[in-house]
Amino acid sequence: MNATNESNYFTKLSSINVSTYVEQKGQFSYLSWPLAVSQLRQFDSTATWEVKRFAGLPYLVTDLGVFVEVAVTVQGVTLSQIHPVLDYCGVEKLEDIAKSEASRVIRSLEQSRNRKEAA
Repeated sequence: MNATNESNYFTKLSSINVSTYVEQKGQFSYLSWPLAVSQLRQFDSTATWEVKRFAGLPYLVTDLGVFVEVAVTVQGVTLSQIHPVLDYCGVEKLEDIAKSEASRVIRSLEQSRNRKEAA
């Protein structure tokens, strides 16, 4: 590892092997939220995450679908990403969100945070 890689937190984080903890849900592979937080906080105890709000709601409804956004801050660098709300088969169900199916939004937020922490 060269000097640049030794001080690059992304290089250190991406070298953590979590493959034994990967779970399958339908067509997706992911890390559980508690495991992802544990791994991240062991690396940076000051790391934070924020669920982005859209007019006070933790999701955004558009003509193209329903989305969630999470920002993660590690070592003082904040990155965010927006993701569609999906079921485990990869199918977005706008009618479920319209019926206040909060558990699907919460799952999507957790999965979004996990993707950001793995990135």
